Amino acid sequence: MKNFQFYRYILQYKGKLLFLLIINLISLIFTLSLPYVTKFIIDKAYKNKNIKLFVVSVVIGIIIFLVSTILNFIGKNISTLFKKQVIFDITTNLFRHLQQLPLSFYDQHSSGVFVQRLNNDVRRLSEFLVEIPVGLVVNLIGLVIIFVILFYLDLRIALVCLVAAPLNFIYPYFSGYKLKMFLEKEMTKVQNISKLLVDVFVQMRLVKAFNNEEIEIERFEKNFAERIHLEKKIGKISNFFDLSSSFISKVISSILTLYCGYLVMKKRLSLGNFSAIVLYINHAVAKVKGIADIVKNISENSVLQTRIRNIFDIEPPIYKDLNYYGIKQAKIEFKDVVFGYNSSKLIFNGISFVIEPLSKIALIGPSGCGKSTILSLILRLYEIQKGSILIDGVDIRDIGVGSLREQIGIALQQPLLRDETIAFNILYGKKDATKEEMIWASKIACAYDFIMELKDCFDTFVGERGVRLSEGQKQRIALARAIIKNPKILILDEAISSVDLETEEKIIENIKNNLLGSTVIIVSHRLSVIKKMDLIYFLESPKKIEVGTHQKLLLENQKYKNFLSSKNKV
Repeated sequence: MKNFQFYRYILQYKGKLLFLLIINLISLIFTLSLPYVTKFIIDKAYKNKNIKLFVVSVVIGIIIFLVSTILNFIGKNISTLFKKQVIFDITTNLFRHLQQLPLSFYDQHSSGVFVQRLNNDVRRLSEFLVEIPVGLVVNLIGLVIIFVILFYLDLRIALVCLVAAPLNFIYPYFSGYKLKMFLEKEMTKVQNISKLLVDVFVQMRLVKAFNNEEIEIERFEKNFAERIHLEKKIGKISNFFDLSSSFISKVISSILTLYCGYLVMKKRLSLGNFSAIVLYINHAVAKVKGIADIVKNISENSVLQTRIRNIFDIEPPIYKDLNYYGIKQAKIEFKDVVFGYNSSKLIFNGISFVIEPLSKIALIGPSGCGKSTILSLILRLYEIQKGSILIDGVDIRDIGVGSLREQIGIALQQPLLRDETIAFNILYGKKDATKEEMIWASKIACAYDFIMELKDCFDTFVGERGVRLSEGQKQRIALARAIIKNPKILILDEAISSVDLETEEKIIENIKNNLLGSTVIIVSHRLSVIKKMDLIYFLESPKKIEVGTHQKLLLENQKYKNFLSSKNKV
């Protein structure tokens, strides 16, 4: 059933699908009536020198041709619109599904994978989903009609056509597996190229800073050459398929035409029947080739379905559908938490600590000890294996994930700005915020003054990843984005590491004076920041955390003192 699961996207539009089929079938009937009109003109009007019948027959033929052309035009337009609708449905559903997948999924895959699936694979699949069933039905019915007419016109020729038709499917049948194999490799290579391009263009500063343009050109050329090599192999298989199908069809039609000509000369077949049979044979050849093309397309369709289904088959995490839970004091407690990004390597194995309500604390420790992991777990970006994380005594698994994250603001060392205006990036933290709230947040983040000095102020575009701004400016915009929601919990992960000490001091004071109802967690290695915090949470190792004031830890914890010394802080 998995091979048919995507057809639900076209079956939901049964009316449109049926209408498209009817239009194509009516067009087919008109098209297939033309050879018979030709037979009538030759055998009746021309043979009997009946000019009136000849003119009437020709006019009827022209009308049939025009109606067939108009119906064909209408059918193509309906098919195009139908394809666009299916593309929209699958693309939006796939994008929605991707948004619901856990962060761990994105840790394991490149963004190039999703770009390729959404932009290329879905489009090609959607076109096949519409073309294959409609084309198959129309071509099969067309063949049935043609053979019925041929049997009526001449039994011998019809039987020869019936026996010869399956010969066109021999090569597609045996080449299908090989074609599918190369298509899988080619699509994977295209995906890898997309990944490479995303990496290069997003990190162009890195490329140029290390003078690695030629290396990237070489990588691209190598991958692109491999793609072209695969496309050549696919082209050879497809071209040989077309050649063999065309050759067999031409041979059969030529033999039948010669045979029909012989029968005409022997006066065993009328000239009108000869003309009609030759035209019907050509139509039959076209229909058989159309079915053979569909057989070939089914291989590519199968590959595309597998690639897209592999993403749809990944089950998103199931969160409890809970009503809004309002965090009041924002007391955070870790109880015997066990967590690892993979089960074979744990980061925390039973860690416990409490962050008191409305406190302003610094979370510090050696690189790799798990500071950022703790922040991610509070946001419930990952699921713990054992233990519990409580906020105001409530397990966060019993709080709706949307409700939880709405009340937490976070700013990272890497600001992750969108290629939009400053206003867009700040309001990303709270979509319904007012202009006054935006100004308030930007002032707390010490961003307001430099924003107002820009030509377009809040309407200034920041460029891709904020490339038009300095690192310190980007960090302050990201901080304003976290602050604008006036969160119950504010998390800053090295979020002001690129600002000068004077600005840093202002930001800390602004946060303390304006976010009185928030629990604030700051990850930083700067002594100037650490000293201003109510308490220090020193993560000595993934298993042990020490809590105290800066002075207390300096006196009682040698590891803490050594850590600060190693960072040139004391």
